Amino acid sequence: MQWHKLIGFVLLIHSGFVSGQTCNELPAQLLKLLTPGNILLFGEMHGTKQMPEHFYDVICTASESDTQVNIGIEVPFELTKDIQKFINTSNHSDIDLEFLKHTFWSGEYQDGRASQAMFELMHKIRILNLTNNNIQIFTFDHNTPNKRDKLMASTFISNINTNKLTLALSGNIHSRTVHGRPWDKEEKNMGAFIKENYINTHSIYFSYSSGDAWVCMPNCGVHSLGEKQTNVSKNFTKNEGAKHHMWNWTIGNVEASIPEKNTKKSS
Repeated sequence: MQWHKLIGFVLLIHSGFVSGQTCNELPAQLLKLLTPGNILLFGEMHGTKQMPEHFYDVICTASESDTQVNIGIEVPFELTKDIQKFINTSNHSDIDLEFLKHTFWSGEYQDGRASQAMFELMHKIRILNLTNNNIQIFTFDHNTPNKRDKLMASTFISNINTNKLTLALSGNIHSRTVHGRPWDKEEKNMGAFIKENYINTHSIYFSYSSGDAWVCMPNCGVHSLGEKQTNVSKNFTKNEGAKHHMWNWTIGNVEASIPEKNTKKSS
């Protein structure tokens, strides 16, 4: 074990924050994409447990292989310094309470991005970073109705380091690497702007079979996505042609993840 990993591990033991987490196996085609210089945009439906978990498995696998990892999250861009401080702090009790005071986590409007699963993702990224010391993180969302995706892309691009692997999690509209949306073919998408500037950009769509999610449709809460299915086939396939996402990752049934503010530990 390298010295920086050993020191990080000792700090985690001292803080009582070692969970024994491991990386779950990834599809072979996805593994081939985890190389420095690549930008992988994962498109999720907000408010599920499984999508942040699968995204973490990608981060974990890359980090454990000693790849320098740059992570982008669809969180208000002004929270970047807070999240960077969060993942670099081993004594987590005080910083967690400070972190959760931000209106993104504590506000009345909850669209699924500030879920329990997302907060757990932050925790697990912190463990990886304190043991492997090869992770950087940034946020890129803008609360601006007009040209939101262009602003998101601009912030995202300003944080790209071509010597590192960049992984990002956002809603599956923003992650599209072609412009246009089902309801408006003229709408612009963050992923398409990024792809125009960096040819090594790949968009990956989290495809689910059924289940439920905490989303705003239009009221915010747990919504059914269809009855859960058994013996669901899980796969990772490339989409041919000018599809909205270049890859499709079928992960099976999903479960809703409630806002972190609604859990006992953050109350």
